[in-house]
Amino acid sequence: MAELDLQHLVALSRPVAEGFARVEPRPWDRTAVLLELVGEIGSLAHVVQMLEGFKRGGASTDRLADECCDVIFVALRLAREDGVALPDRLPIPPVETSRPSALILQMCRDLAAFVEASATPEALTRVLGHATAIAEGAGVDVAAAYEREMAIAAGFFDACGVNRAEERVRKTKGAYEEQKPFSAYAPVHYRSTEMCKFSGYSKVISSIYTTPSPLPSGKQSLSKLMATEESLP
Repeated sequence: MAELDLQHLVALSRPVAEGFARVEPRPWDRTAVLLELVGEIGSLAHVVQMLEGFKRGGASTDRLADECCDVIFVALRLAREDGVALPDRLPIPPVETSRPSALILQMCRDLAAFVEASATPEALTRVLGHATAIAEGAGVDVAAAYEREMAIAAGFFDACGVNRAEERVRKTKGAYEEQKPFSAYAPVHYRSTEMCKFSGYSKVISSIYTTPSPLPSGKQSLSKLMATEESLP
């Protein structure tokens, strides 16, 4: 049976979680993490309904991979929040049903239990395993997909200068301004809805940037945008 290196995923997640923490308007508590997991499982359920023919729309493999990676990311964040020690490696369970929706419902049962008590290693491992099984069942290499998603996210925060902006604030004022708007950090070409969607983070970024900017003319590749990093202050 194939295995997923969970500790590698945790290491990839850490800088991305730190980036989100710097741009979120207030520190997340456990309730916020649980609500995010509710939303991500719901988004995955929406795609699965398309795959099973209950909803119209395009349920591409890339979209399924993105939603499964989002569930994994937030589940790992919950593990950190609850101090759960996950195993180093996760066996990728085969999809034992012709309907991935059955795995979604099991994730919902585990999520309901997390509301009442801290997550357990067994339950979180199930959530991670189900999300992985749904993706792998559709032919997605979860490890590669997760590496790609985290690289995009980490590169996005780095190119926007979030880390450097925080350091400048520390040096000049001695403390981090928690309410600093995202628009103060991001160069103009990253403040458009179009570019945020391209990088896969419109859900987060569109809710936190406060200064609208005109859409850039034409579409640019993410690699071209990242190449401008050296010119940032």
